[in-house]
Amino acid sequence: MATRTTQKEEQPSLVAPPVAGLASFIIPGLGQALARQIYRGIILLASTATIIAILIWRLHDIARRETGLIAKLLKALERQPIFVGLMLVGIVALWLWNAVDAYRQAQPGRKGGLGVIALVLVLFFILG
Repeated sequence: MATRTTQKEEQPSLVAPPVAGLASFIIPGLGQALARQIYRGIILLASTATIIAILIWRLHDIARRETGLIAKLLKALERQPIFVGLMLVGIVALWLWNAVDAYRQAQPGRKGGLGVIALVLVLFFILG
């Protein structure tokens, strides 16, 4: 009786690494999806959107009486500069790291790279 081993063959990326990086810079997770890392792309897109949405909700909570997103952001920075500053820096870092991760995922012989996922977890922890 023959035994079958199910090994997932690594398929090449649909696009070149720079295109994947640029795609993820525009829409987080798109470059990973184009590099045939669909689940990773979905996780990064959903995580980035959720982190931004929760931050907006927290800004609204910190600066209730202000109207407009910019006014709320400025008031929240005034009231809780460390929290808001860390989150803004974290979101920018996540956005850029997402593009670098997509570039790496599109390269032949790609490596897993869990750093971007760890950053997502840290940002969720800070928001909590």
